[in-house]
Amino acid sequence: RATAEGRWVVSLGASELLSRAYLGVGTDGLPPHRSFVMGGRGTLLGEPFRAYGGRTAALAHVEWRFEVPFPVIPLGSFASTGRRMIVAPFLSAGYADSPLPGLPWVRTEGVRPVAGVALEWFMRLIRVEAGIGLRDGGFGVTVDVNRDWWGLL
Repeated sequence: RATAEGRWVVSLGASELLSRAYLGVGTDGLPPHRSFVMGGRGTLLGEPFRAYGGRTAALAHVEWRFEVPFPVIPLGSFASTGRRMIVAPFLSAGYADSPLPGLPWVRTEGVRPVAGVALEWFMRLIRVEAGIGLRDGGFGVTVDVNRDWWGLL
């Protein structure tokens, strides 16, 4: 099993363009519990949770991030939710192939595109995402801590 991932952020004036890519490949001897899986939270929001997977996987994500004013909610005398919120329309696409027998996930039968929007609030700690699968119209919503914190949790 081998994986490669990357993240790239570029400033566009007062906004940012963020892109992420993930590639994975496994040999014919890959154990089933090490296969790649995608769909739903963290991968293809709007597609069924863990619907696709196999020995090979590719996932790409691009979002345009900009700040908008947002009402402050005081949290005691020393903290607040902040005066700004991040709005981030996004596009994602995933591909999985070579599924292993006996597992519930299947190949994607081509690229699975998803479009959506994310909101980051409370000093960019809380992230709410809504996405729709562009091939079949599935819809999903998640509320989570920002992905930047996932490595610590």
